[in-house]
Amino acid sequence: MTGAAFVLWVRQWLLPKVVAVLTFNIALPLWVFLVAGGWFYFDKHSAIRTAVDQAVTKLVAGAEIEALNAKLAEERRIRQWSEAKEAEAKQIAETERQAREALDTHFAQTRLENRKRKDDLVQLETRPTPDGCRVDQYLLDRMRNR
Repeated sequence: MTGAAFVLWVRQWLLPKVVAVLTFNIALPLWVFLVAGGWFYFDKHSAIRTAVDQAVTKLVAGAEIEALNAKLAEERRIRQWSEAKEAEAKQIAETERQAREALDTHFAQTRLENRKRKDDLVQLETRPTPDGCRVDQYLLDRMRNR
């Protein structure tokens, strides 16, 4: 159904029926409305009315209690979930801290080893060569900075 056909159907068929239902009235005398209004006004303290009011109050209170219990259970579930996430985050932080400590220790050891090797190289460089130590021509030709 296209848009224009839909609008035409609403105007010609649906709108008149809706207007007819909404404007339908029953001719009742004024005293019927006054009696009904008086009945509702003065009947506030009857036993039936009191029983109905109490039943409605209990029903509403029971529904409110159920809603609060459901809300409490959901908040507890969310709290447990957040506590589990907090514990997981703490565990991850502790693991990361331990890994950083191990890395720092390894780095310090590596620096010490490098310093020791540099000292060894300095000692080797400062040591005099033995007498009559010569380099053959082939090795000398292969050296870059001669």
